[in-house]
Amino acid sequence: MQCVSKMTYEGEEGIRLRTKYMKLGVLLGLLLTFWLLEVVSATAAPLTYPAHLEPSVLTELGFLSNPVEGKYFGSPEFQRQSAVEIYQEILDSKL
Repeated sequence: MQCVSKMTYEGEEGIRLRTKYMKLGVLLGLLLTFWLLEVVSATAAPLTYPAHLEPSVLTELGFLSNPVEGKYFGSPEFQRQSAVEIYQEILDSKL
C-alpha cells in the first residue's frame, strides 16, 4: 500500500482530487470555526459592570501563569512603564 502523501495524480484526475480535498478542507475549517464559536460562547463569562462606574479601560498585559511574564508584574518598573504606555495610547487614540 502506497503512502497517500507520496501518491501523485496528473491531468484531470489530479485536478479532481485536489478540488475534492480543497473543498473538504474548507468544510472542515468551517466546522471547526463553528464548533469553536459554540464552545467559547458557552464557556465565556459575560463581562458586566455596574452602571454607576466611570468609564474605564480593561487591558490584558500578559498571563500570571506564564513564568516569564508573571515575574515582571510585581516589579515597580513594569507597573510604571505599563501605566505610562497605556496612558499614552489613550491620549493618542482617535476615539
